[in-house]
Amino acid sequence: MIAMSFVVSSKNRPRIVTSIGRLRLIYGILAMGFGLLLVFSPTAYLDFMGESLSDYSSMKEVAFYAGFIGIFVAIQGVVGVVIAIATLYGKKWAWTGNVIFSSILILLAVSDVALGYTTSIIGIFFNGFILVYMFARPVKAYFGRMGPAPNPIAASTAAA
Repeated sequence: MIAMSFVVSSKNRPRIVTSIGRLRLIYGILAMGFGLLLVFSPTAYLDFMGESLSDYSSMKEVAFYAGFIGIFVAIQGVVGVVIAIATLYGKKWAWTGNVIFSSILILLAVSDVALGYTTSIIGIFFNGFILVYMFARPVKAYFGRMGPAPNPIAASTAAA
């Protein structure tokens, strides 16, 4: 018997995997840019958070929080870009990266919703879709996560 092998190429890559890779790439680039904007512009941080300088004790405190949040968002962007490129190239570890990254982003979005940022529901649905889709048979096959093909000769010998 000839076992089916899945050669990694864009020809057998599921279309939605291509879309996920491209969307993660766009998200990553935007997140890196936004994170850097927050790091270098505390006033942009205040605008984004809908706060004013009077909510803080000093400009140093604003700069600290802006830097912390900005670096956190920029790191998410870098991780997103790395996972996106690996997804488009069909790297085996990209499957695991997508599952872990989507899970983390879902948790962050749930915490945002709990804090009153209802627009984060979009992130829950988007990353939830990615998380579920990563377990589809063609996707797992594309990333080489299916395991070895069953050997019918060995199975019939073991049964005898």
